[in-house]
Amino acid sequence: MVERKIKAYSDQMVDALTLLSNGIRAGLSMPQAVGMVVDEMPAPISQEFNLMLQQNKLGVPLEECFDNLVKRVPTEDNDMFVSSVNILRETGGNLAETFDTIIGVIRERVRLKQKVETLVAQGLFQGYTIAAMPFVIGGIFASSDPQGMSRMMSHPLGIAMFVAAVLMDALGLFVIMKIVKVK
Repeated sequence: MVERKIKAYSDQMVDALTLLSNGIRAGLSMPQAVGMVVDEMPAPISQEFNLMLQQNKLGVPLEECFDNLVKRVPTEDNDMFVSSVNILRETGGNLAETFDTIIGVIRERVRLKQKVETLVAQGLFQGYTIAAMPFVIGGIFASSDPQGMSRMMSHPLGIAMFVAAVLMDALGLFVIMKIVKVK
């Protein structure tokens, strides 16, 4: 459930940052822009930002509220967002432009992640197809020449070749899965 919530939060991050950027450009303060995100966005991002606003209303400094957000939702995008907000609040700078830059980075990261997931799925499909081929071909041979297959399975050399083929097939599938797995 935690992973699903973090994924949903990450999926909403671009829209939330766009709202924050637009709010700041419109002249709202940071807490007001965060309140706009709470009002406009669905859960879970609105819940997390609302918790951050509630902490701020209780007297917790805004920087600490942002740090607590990173502890609750530990994603790279969130860390980048909070670090930039805290740095720019101390040094001064254009938060709206920084949010636009972060939005671009997040979109590019999502696009790259989707491309990697597509390639991994393609590799898995190819691996399973290659691993299933010997069994499909064996089934075709068994249906077209049942006596030939029965002779092969009754002779010790045929059984040894069959076991070797199954082991090599399993080894090949294992190697393909290791190649396809992306960390």
